[in-house]
Amino acid sequence: MGRVFEKSWFLPAVLVVAGLLRVAAGFRPLWYDEAVTYWQAADATVMGPAKNFSVLHVWTVFPLIGRFEEPWMLRLPFILMSLASILLFVLAARHFMDRNTASILALLLAVSPFHVYYSSELRMYAYVLLGTSLALYGLLRAAERDAWGNWLLYFAGVWIGLAAHLYTAFLIIVHGMYLSTHPAGRKILKRWLATLGLVMVAMTPNILYAVAIKPELIPWVEGRPGVALLGTVYSFVMGLVFLQGWSWLVLVAATVGLFGVLFLRGILTRDRGWLLRFFGVVVPSTLAILPSFWVRSYNEQTTRYLLFSQPFFLASVAVGLMSIHRSRLRACILAGAMLLLVSALLPLYSQWREVGMGNYDIAAARLRTQAQPGDIILSGRKAGLPIAYYLRDEMVRQMIFARPSEIPANLPPADRIWFVSLGDRSMLDFVGTRKNGLTADRPSAPPGYRLVSTETVLGRKPLTLALYERWWD
Repeated sequence: MGRVFEKSWFLPAVLVVAGLLRVAAGFRPLWYDEAVTYWQAADATVMGPAKNFSVLHVWTVFPLIGRFEEPWMLRLPFILMSLASILLFVLAARHFMDRNTASILALLLAVSPFHVYYSSELRMYAYVLLGTSLALYGLLRAAERDAWGNWLLYFAGVWIGLAAHLYTAFLIIVHGMYLSTHPAGRKILKRWLATLGLVMVAMTPNILYAVAIKPELIPWVEGRPGVALLGTVYSFVMGLVFLQGWSWLVLVAATVGLFGVLFLRGILTRDRGWLLRFFGVVVPSTLAILPSFWVRSYNEQTTRYLLFSQPFFLASVAVGLMSIHRSRLRACILAGAMLLLVSALLPLYSQWREVGMGNYDIAAARLRTQAQPGDIILSGRKAGLPIAYYLRDEMVRQMIFARPSEIPANLPPADRIWFVSLGDRSMLDFVGTRKNGLTADRPSAPPGYRLVSTETVLGRKPLTLALYERWWD
């Protein structure tokens, strides 16, 4: 097994497999957050006033508007950044682990359901992975050779990561803790602090923008620290999919159990990188979860904010695997671990209609075939923006983005009104209901209208299309 890992073609081959998996996952429908990115880049009149600290992902999508607009096409730049992040993190890992262990890490990152999904999403997370991997690579090179080129890599990586998502600051704390406890790191602490000072100067426009828009805490995030901890562990291993049924529970138990044991073995293996691996997982998770006892800041639905921490988790898993001395047993466990990850990844391709973020493409197709030119389509933004992406023509002008429970007072006169409602259930809500058993709430009929038909597009987040016609008394 070791000889294969040492081949020069092994890492490129793993990156090819990782790319194929992410491109295939890119065919899934766009969901709300991704539709926000698209409309920010395509049409401010549809999007309305935007309040985003990060705009890197919007700039990335902008050149593709009007040319390459299919979901997999829009996701290609993010997929390329995802592959670059794997390469950079593995190259950085070779500074604190041997080549064989780093090769196992590459395999785990390539097929990780969590990494596959979020690194290919039409959002800022691919930038976070790219920036934090580049920063780690530059920092570890600087610890070995204090050259300006390495600090330039670190500067660029930290700036990209922070400009994409502020939670990247947790990883900067990890860097400082690692340098403070590493003999070679203590020699470059002053240079590290100076580089961070330059990063903060470069971040000034972002900070001023954040102050100008006065962002508030995300209102839908509830303080659930216990669930947040379990959700983080689950997501790091299994991704964001949960199926209903005993077979999935068995798969979860087997996968989380195996990876948990390997992670603990890795943490207990005192190699030259064990503190970095330990800090890289524990510090960001603690800093994210602890405040959720008192403020609404983090829960099991926001584990993507800690995406940059998951490679450290898998690094410890790889070290734990290599700490098994019997080569045949090690090979069998690796094969089993890969099989479990692939099994957890499969629903992303085969059952996304049932467990995904909403089948907005199907809802848009129903509206296209059934809505008439004079109809009004009333929908909240969470359902409306993805549906508008799949329409992308004159039908968008028929849409009014407002919750069906809050009918605008200036609603234009129309003989027919469509109400689109989203059953926005979380993974826990989905688990607690029978399969497809929950539908979106049907709004009350507006004055002067009667309900004609309702149709539900099933899935983890069901969409209800209700048609009302003017009642001529």
